Amino acid sequence: MRRIVALLLVPVLASACGTPPPDGAQAAAATAAQSAGPQTGAPVSREVRIQEPQEGWAIDVPASWHDERTVIPAMHILRSFEGTGTGLIPQPGGVAVAIQVMYDREGLDLEAFADRFVWVATCRPCREIRERGDLTLAGQSAKLFSVWQSQPQVLQDLEPNLWWLVRSAFAPERIVVIHMVPAASPLRATVEQMVLSLRLFQPTPADLTPTKSRSQVIAEITHTWNVTKAAAKATSWREFEDSFNAHQRATNPTGPGPFHSSVAPDTLVWLVAYTGSGFTPTKGGPPGPGSTGTPATPTPWGWGISVVPARAPFTWTGPGLGGPESSWPTWFDALRDLAP
Repeated sequence: MRRIVALLLVPVLASACGTPPPDGAQAAAATAAQSAGPQTGAPVSREVRIQEPQEGWAIDVPASWHDERTVIPAMHILRSFEGTGTGLIPQPGGVAVAIQVMYDREGLDLEAFADRFVWVATCRPCREIRERGDLTLAGQSAKLFSVWQSQPQVLQDLEPNLWWLVRSAFAPERIVVIHMVPAASPLRATVEQMVLSLRLFQPTPADLTPTKSRSQVIAEITHTWNVTKAAAKATSWREFEDSFNAHQRATNPTGPGPFHSSVAPDTLVWLVAYTGSGFTPTKGGPPGPGSTGTPATPTPWGWGISVVPARAPFTWTGPGLGGPESSWPTWFDALRDLAP
């Protein structure tokens, strides 16, 4: 049985492997210039408090800084300069700080979690941990890392970056990750004071009431296709992810491992399942290296599942799943439906 899966993955920064770390003298000089810094000191002057009740954290930020919130992943990007849309690439002399909650589904320690899910460069020769520090944030044991990673040239001059990780005592699978670019900024001490102001608290429950109706979301997704059967269920991202991964393990045990996206597990989504025709990808992939053949004609899909948000904001989409079989995807039927 063949499955075609398109997943939405949004990394913080793109990475390219291959550039070796700087030589020992250069690395030592960089490390000396980026000492761990104080863990206590005067509070940030003229603060404003940024908080995320549903994620369970708050932090104090200089009033002159600028805050941008992204949806996927759910993240605040704090900039010491005016301007938006630059991601984590600061203006000269400026600094950018990202704060997000990531989810530890495997009970890993903080460094192991960072190694698996936080560092951008996945190949070990492409990164080097310059500093490791232990500190206390919001009453919890936390970790500080200064990490050099191989990046495209536009980002390489911003390496290394600083990272703080702390686990919430109120929701232990949640890890608050704070990412500063670049570590060598003279504003590092200001960022350290911001980090020390972090507060963690019990997250407020997510609202699990869809603001789009079942019929509306089915019509929006399938109106241009020849659909013979369609149904929709409102469920949490966690239940969708767990059900899909269990189905993949049962039907393809030697295939790719489970996926875990940057979507918050309690995000309410609509899963729209359908059979019919007209939703097949229109192009095949390019020939492989050294091939003189033409791209293969894609096998028509007989079923599909689209995952979309059930509550605002509606500016993102989840994965699109499909396969050539004409049979109904039965694992969809086992999902709990949270909509009346």
